[in-house]
Amino acid sequence: MSIKQYFMPVLFFIFCIIPCYAGAGSAKPSMPDISEEFDGWRVMPVRSKQEYLGGMIGGEAEQHNQGIARSVSNPDVIYLSHDCGQVWRSDDSGKTWNKPPCKNMYVVAGQSIEVDPADEKTVFVLMDNSWDWMHKDYQGIYRSDDGGDTWQFVLPVKTDIKNSRRYQHNIAYDPTTTTDGRTKRWYAAVTNDWLYRTDDRGTTWHKVSELSSCGHIYSIMVHPSDGKTIFLATEKGLFEGKNQGRSIEKTGDLPAGAVSSIAIDSRKPTAVYVVLKGLGLYRSDDGGRKFILVRKFKAEHVFINPLHPDAMYLAGSYNTMLSTNGGKKWKTVSLSPAPGLGRDYKKRMGRPMTGIVPDPRNPLQAVAYSTAAIWRTDDGISFRDSSALFTGYNCGWWNHSIGFDLENPNRFAIFNADVGMAITENRGNFFYRRGVPKKWRTKAYKKIPWTSMHSAALQPGTKTIIAAVGNTWKKKLVKSNDSGITWEIINSKLKNYLFISFHPQKKNIVYADDMVSEDGGLTFMRIPYLAEHKASVLDFCFNHADTVYAMDKKRKTIFRSDDCGKTWRVYVAAAWSFARHDSKPTFSAHASDPDIIYTIDKSGDLAVFDGKKWNSVGVLDLAGSEKPKNYVRSVVVDVLHPEVIYAGMFAPGTETVWRSTDSGKTWKNISYNLPRLGVSGMNINPHSGELFIGGCAGTWVFPPPYKSSNLIYPSLVSRPSCHDDLKNGNELGIDCGGSCRQVCE
Repeated sequence: MSIKQYFMPVLFFIFCIIPCYAGAGSAKPSMPDISEEFDGWRVMPVRSKQEYLGGMIGGEAEQHNQGIARSVSNPDVIYLSHDCGQVWRSDDSGKTWNKPPCKNMYVVAGQSIEVDPADEKTVFVLMDNSWDWMHKDYQGIYRSDDGGDTWQFVLPVKTDIKNSRRYQHNIAYDPTTTTDGRTKRWYAAVTNDWLYRTDDRGTTWHKVSELSSCGHIYSIMVHPSDGKTIFLATEKGLFEGKNQGRSIEKTGDLPAGAVSSIAIDSRKPTAVYVVLKGLGLYRSDDGGRKFILVRKFKAEHVFINPLHPDAMYLAGSYNTMLSTNGGKKWKTVSLSPAPGLGRDYKKRMGRPMTGIVPDPRNPLQAVAYSTAAIWRTDDGISFRDSSALFTGYNCGWWNHSIGFDLENPNRFAIFNADVGMAITENRGNFFYRRGVPKKWRTKAYKKIPWTSMHSAALQPGTKTIIAAVGNTWKKKLVKSNDSGITWEIINSKLKNYLFISFHPQKKNIVYADDMVSEDGGLTFMRIPYLAEHKASVLDFCFNHADTVYAMDKKRKTIFRSDDCGKTWRVYVAAAWSFARHDSKPTFSAHASDPDIIYTIDKSGDLAVFDGKKWNSVGVLDLAGSEKPKNYVRSVVVDVLHPEVIYAGMFAPGTETVWRSTDSGKTWKNISYNLPRLGVSGMNINPHSGELFIGGCAGTWVFPPPYKSSNLIYPSLVSRPSCHDDLKNGNELGIDCGGSCRQVCE
């Protein structure tokens, strides 16, 4: 389906048919007839006002990629390996990007990636567990045969995280083994480990040569025609592997230093190009024995066009250059970022995390990633931002990383890692990026550790915002009285600030960690009882918000106050922890019954406490608790219909989000086309009942299971998706006709 069928550059950027929902009522939820509108989760790109007025789709140009691969048989298909978002794919030569769900990929940190030259749907990727200590046994090589929708874990290996944060090419295929539309022989070079080889498309792998003497492995290239020779770019120099990698020896007369990149002329395989890291580009005309300096340059990588090898890019520490005559003359690449949202500084392509895939059909066309954005050129030199639908703003810290104005359904904000706050006053049509000044984190100022905003709250009906800014676990409390145009630090003590919220009925009361303000955030008082018990506020009963709940630092005791935090008591204590992976607990309060709270039991299943006893709901058994290890990471309750509950799972690759419409008695999987990244933070729109989920793949929205007004979902982006539950009808009983069939085509 063409992109024109999805998007129309009109003033109100409508992507799908607008449903005829009525206003929200108080009756028990019932499934509406949404057969013509429902097509799974929709994504909300954070785009600027300039992009909106220009009819641009939007794409957030954040987070980093560490690998890029282009199909030889279908060059329109390009894959990205994302540092915290698994894999992305473009089917239109990098003009727009789609996030495959990545089912059965049990870690999230992507490294090297390569696509079968004969089959654009077969792709291999090296994955790292990064900060996820629970899934270290699932790092290694994954293979997909359906374009990234589902994966097989084919080779467990311990990856080297020190080799991350740069473009990598540690997976390569032998083109001489391509028959019947598939390539049989593949290699994987793992730093401080082994060279692995498979001769059956990744079903079985064999250790070929031990690589610890090579130091970091930056790239592997296979001779395009002899079926025997491989080259390794390593920290210790250039190595050659003969006899299909059985013997690895250092080769070439290069100066001492790390070789960080290799490229081979497909027309003339004796022509081998290498980058001596930080020094320049070298070429050998005898298969890698003798080298001459082509260009002195603070270089990182070289990329040559596979069918037009005289066209090559040399990516450096600070900028990138193009040669169209085999390295005799060079021109410097320029970047044109998308307007708005603070991207104007992205003018130069360079640094280690730069990857380029030239188009084999045209020597002047290429797609690249660099400076946390994706770029495309038609003249070889002028790269324009091509991050459309690449949604990377990460507002997935915890349940309150998305803040809504309770008195204005058009106004809400997402609070993101790194980039800070983005706020809209027009229901998401466009946003203003309004984090604290970047200079606050510099050595000259030293005001904050970092610019991440993980938790914050909008005072209802005003322009006041209270937020926490800093790094992952240590943040300072800040305040804005003009919707984020200016900020001031109101508490310099570094704390976690997992929860910040205004009282929904008494809007001058605001809670932040173990403190409370009764004057709209002008002054904060530490709550003595919480300070004594090393506890922090985590939630309140929304419709009876004088009842507030807190949890101790050990995550085993829940405290309760029924007078806005003045007096407290222990509500319930457990022998197990309400947090599993880190200090972020699983917790939410019932929206109308102050006696009911939700957390996890000792097995990690969602558990309900009603003031007298615990009840485990059994949703973890449905999602799966082992292989990979899993638990209910997040839970939220609909304030409009408290019988509607959502549970988000921790484990990547699994069925991620489950919903109950009967107070937890029964559950249904609503993961659909949502990226299987696990869930850290989710929130419900108090005006519409829509579920919002944020993470490294951006912000995604799901409609409520009842008729509702003020919906944002109809105006959001429908992702292309071809899942059976959307094509053939699903467990929600929806006849997937109309727009859903179009999406699947």
